[in-house]
Amino acid sequence: MKKTTIIIFVILMVSWMLSADNNHAASYLKMGTDAKAMGMAGAVTASLDNVNSAYWNPANLNFLNTYEFATTMNDLGLDRSLSYFALGQKYDFGAIALSWMSAGLNDLEGYDEFDNFTGDFNSGENNLALSYANAYKGVNAGITLKYYLSTIDEDTESGFGIDLGFNYMIAKYNLKIALMMRDLYSSEIAGEAVPMQYNIGSAWMPYEYLTVAADLYGETGEKLNLALGTEYWNWIMPVYEEDSFLNNTKGGLRLGLRNGHFTAGFGLKIRWIEFNYAYINEEYDELFNDTHQFSFVFRPWDDEQRPAPEPVIIYETIIDTAYIEPEVIPEEVTIVMISGNLMDEMGKPVSARLDWKMVGEEDYSESVITDADGYFEVYLEKGETYEYLVNADDYFVEKGYLDVGEDDITDFNIMLTKLDFARFSINFDYDSSVIKPESYSTLDNVAAVLAEYGDTKIEIAGHSDITGEEQYNRKLSLYRAEAVKNYIVNKGIPAENIHAVGYGYDYPIATNKTDEGRAKNRRIELKILESGSIKEGVLGCVGFASGKVDINSYSKACLDMLAELLNNNPAVKIEIAAFTDNVGDEINNIMLSQKRAQSVVDYLINKDIDPTVLRAKGYGEANPIASNDTKEGREKNRRIEIKILEVESMKTGILENIFFESGIAVLSRESYPSLNKLAAQMIANPKMKLEICGYTDNTGNETDNIDLSQRRAEAVITYLISAGISEDRLIATGYGSANPIAKNDTFEGRAKNRRIEIKILQQ
Repeated sequence: MKKTTIIIFVILMVSWMLSADNNHAASYLKMGTDAKAMGMAGAVTASLDNVNSAYWNPANLNFLNTYEFATTMNDLGLDRSLSYFALGQKYDFGAIALSWMSAGLNDLEGYDEFDNFTGDFNSGENNLALSYANAYKGVNAGITLKYYLSTIDEDTESGFGIDLGFNYMIAKYNLKIALMMRDLYSSEIAGEAVPMQYNIGSAWMPYEYLTVAADLYGETGEKLNLALGTEYWNWIMPVYEEDSFLNNTKGGLRLGLRNGHFTAGFGLKIRWIEFNYAYINEEYDELFNDTHQFSFVFRPWDDEQRPAPEPVIIYETIIDTAYIEPEVIPEEVTIVMISGNLMDEMGKPVSARLDWKMVGEEDYSESVITDADGYFEVYLEKGETYEYLVNADDYFVEKGYLDVGEDDITDFNIMLTKLDFARFSINFDYDSSVIKPESYSTLDNVAAVLAEYGDTKIEIAGHSDITGEEQYNRKLSLYRAEAVKNYIVNKGIPAENIHAVGYGYDYPIATNKTDEGRAKNRRIELKILESGSIKEGVLGCVGFASGKVDINSYSKACLDMLAELLNNNPAVKIEIAAFTDNVGDEINNIMLSQKRAQSVVDYLINKDIDPTVLRAKGYGEANPIASNDTKEGREKNRRIEIKILEVESMKTGILENIFFESGIAVLSRESYPSLNKLAAQMIANPKMKLEICGYTDNTGNETDNIDLSQRRAEAVITYLISAGISEDRLIATGYGSANPIAKNDTFEGRAKNRRIEIKILQQ
């Protein structure tokens, strides 16, 4: 029988053999993982952006694009082993990673206190970790919860630990700074606490593709050490050759110096597999052999083909298409000429009216119409600030400001964004994520549309050209997307309905070989992730000019969203009801409102909405919702309302096209149209109450099946509540494998039995 003293001695010996610096419990945690990081001497607290950052700095998990898997193996010598595995996923609510580090020694000889041989035994060390990361106002933060397990032969010790990490990017200087505190808290292992280790790191990108990093690191009660590392990571195959298997192949070289000891490595990324190798000159090379580390990172999403978006989005520089010789104006004249061109994102001229007013005035005092080439001239007073407004058909409303100085301005070009709710023009200065004032009106339009459809969820995606380092561009595009999100959230849109993501230069829509192509690739896109439900009431984002029936650009964006809702709720029939104020003849007002309602219906039909689900009706000045004695009241009364006429009748039975992720109670997006339809039916029948019944097949334990079916029924109810259905109208019940509707001995039968049914409790 092995004595306790011998076991303690062996624990200390194993710890010493695994340690790179000194002896303590769980010292194997100090060896480091990921050949990319170790090739840079571990100076990656601020720069590592793959799933292995769960070990180096959990805050860096925010840099994941979606999901990744990684593994690291070491050639250590002296029968030592060290392996690492990590799996990470980026979600709307943050990033999560699971990791496992395993270390050990094999075939150790055991002796008792009398020096008698007791046989060979093995030593093993394991660290299981769960990491979470999120961002707030540009600061990334992460936490890791760890479970230690140390085993020598049949004796086992365990403990817990907590890591904290932070990072922040100073975009102006291409500089990232970070702090990592490993084992900020830990319980004892074999009577010895795991000491806290800390890293203070920075990463600087002075040139394209080049990263220079430095870390100060140490542990409680010990001196600080220095790690220096550099990496050059570049494309080695052209990214624009779409048919090549080696498209997007990258290669990299790394060098480092850790506490005076040399490290080096290289990497290769082909499609979705990244391989890295590192050579590490051991500090105790008289005892250990030099270490060779190998790691793989798998990103299957890298091989997926993203649908190409429609071309043209943002120009960061406005192209001057015309130069007009300035008119000579006598010095005593107090006005100057402002001239330029009105154009779209492709530089095509736009013919429209420009309205100008001095800031502080109520009405626009100057108006000009651009000619066929988009050219305009306007004469404004010196030393004043003017607001201009462009409301052109098929374009977003453009509003901006101009400070008029002493001299004529002959190149004041204004760019309009084609009306499409899936894309819009947001202007940023070079290398900046601060939204420029000229973009405010566009974002105000987007916020107003989203306010009308409160349960709609969208993605705001930032994109860049290929200039600069990949990681930096991904960060910059994310910061720009987050800036747009923050602007919209400040307008009252729920933050949980908007997901910001930065794709960097992964998805170009044009060549990166020209200035024009790169300008197109620097863009913001908007994608509807989940459309909401149709609700009755005033459609406040649709308006008409006084006496007019034409739909303006502002209203078209709102109606595009309504068209999407109608597509996702085919069982709903609606009335487009138009109203006027009481100005003018009552009969004429009824006719005017009828024409406005019909113009809305015609627009929706042109968006491929079935004409049989639409009805136009004008009510004139009937049913005012505000006083007609004020300007504001009359504007509120000139409105469009939605009335639900009919919803396809509901029957007890199976709720079709409801899908869950395998083995869990998370609804897939393919379920949303059916649930939106169900929500619309309940809105149309306000007294109706339902029981949502969950069922499974007979695979597995029945208790687990009842629990799973209950949670799936509750997931359906949660969705319906988010669509505006009162909780007291819904009951969730899980029936497990009871009441099968098909045989459970075939795949098809089991699939039918995994279902959601509805029971009408009250009509």
